[in-house]
Amino acid sequence: MDGKRLQEIEIAQINLRYAHTRIERPETVRALAASIERAGQTVPVIVLQSRVLLDGYLRVQALERLGRHTVMAEIWEG
Repeated sequence: MDGKRLQEIEIAQINLRYAHTRIERPETVRALAASIERAGQTVPVIVLQSRVLLDGYLRVQALERLGRHTVMAEIWEG
Protein backbone atom coordinates (compact mmCIF):
# COMPACT_ATOMS: atom_id res chain seq x y z
CA MET A 1 0.00 0.00 0.00
CA ASP A 2 1.53 3.28 -1.09
CA GLY A 3 1.26 5.87 1.69
CA LYS A 4 -1.25 3.75 3.61
CA ARG A 5 -1.01 1.31 6.49
CA LEU A 6 -3.45 -0.76 8.53
CA GLN A 7 -3.42 -0.32 12.27
CA GLU A 8 -5.71 -0.97 15.20
CA ILE A 9 -6.22 2.32 17.03
CA GLU A 10 -8.18 3.56 20.03
CA ILE A 11 -11.50 5.12 19.05
CA ALA A 12 -10.81 7.85 21.62
CA GLN A 13 -7.76 8.91 19.54
CA ILE A 14 -9.86 9.58 16.43
CA ASN A 15 -10.91 13.13 15.59
CA LEU A 16 -14.58 12.97 14.53
CA ARG A 17 -14.36 16.47 13.07
CA TYR A 18 -17.04 15.88 10.42
CA ALA A 19 -19.55 13.94 12.56
CA HIS A 20 -21.92 16.92 12.57
CA THR A 21 -22.28 16.64 8.78
CA ARG A 22 -23.47 13.03 8.92
CA ILE A 23 -27.11 11.92 8.69
CA GLU A 24 -28.26 9.92 11.73
CA ARG A 25 -29.10 6.32 10.75
CA PRO A 26 -29.89 4.33 13.92
CA GLU A 27 -31.26 1.28 12.06
CA THR A 28 -28.13 1.10 9.92
CA VAL A 29 -25.89 1.37 12.98
CA ARG A 30 -27.87 -1.43 14.71
CA ALA A 31 -27.58 -3.70 11.66
CA LEU A 32 -23.89 -2.91 11.26
CA ALA A 33 -23.27 -3.64 14.94
CA ALA A 34 -24.99 -7.02 14.55
CA SER A 35 -22.84 -7.78 11.51
CA ILE A 36 -19.63 -6.79 13.32
CA GLU A 37 -20.69 -8.92 16.28
CA ARG A 38 -21.09 -11.94 13.96
CA ALA A 39 -18.18 -11.50 11.55
CA GLY A 40 -15.90 -8.87 13.08
CA GLN A 41 -14.91 -5.60 11.44
CA THR A 42 -14.30 -6.57 7.80
CA VAL A 43 -13.74 -3.08 6.34
CA PRO A 44 -11.31 -0.67 7.99
CA VAL A 45 -12.19 2.98 8.55
CA ILE A 46 -10.03 5.58 6.79
CA VAL A 47 -8.11 7.98 9.00
CA LEU A 48 -5.56 10.64 8.12
CA GLN A 49 -2.20 10.45 9.84
CA SER A 50 -3.45 13.36 12.00
CA ARG A 51 -6.22 10.97 13.19
CA VAL A 52 -9.08 12.81 11.42
CA LEU A 53 -11.71 10.26 10.38
CA LEU A 54 -12.53 10.49 6.67
CA ASP A 55 -14.67 7.38 6.15
CA GLY A 56 -16.32 5.00 8.58
CA TYR A 57 -18.47 7.08 10.91
CA LEU A 58 -21.19 4.40 11.00
CA ARG A 59 -18.61 1.67 11.70
CA VAL A 60 -17.23 3.71 14.61
CA GLN A 61 -20.76 4.20 15.98
CA ALA A 62 -21.46 0.48 15.64
CA LEU A 63 -18.24 -0.45 17.43
CA GLU A 64 -19.02 1.99 20.24
CA ARG A 65 -22.52 0.49 20.49
CA LEU A 66 -20.85 -2.91 21.01
CA GLY A 67 -18.66 -1.45 23.76
CA ARG A 68 -15.49 -1.77 21.72
CA HIS A 69 -12.65 0.68 22.28
CA THR A 70 -10.55 0.03 19.19
CA VAL A 71 -11.09 0.11 15.44
CA MET A 72 -9.10 -1.27 12.52
CA ALA A 73 -8.06 1.75 10.47
CA GLU A 74 -6.33 2.40 7.21
CA ILE A 75 -4.00 5.31 8.01
CA TRP A 76 -3.40 7.66 5.09
CA GLU A 77 -0.13 9.56 5.18
CA GLY A 78 0.42 12.94 3.64
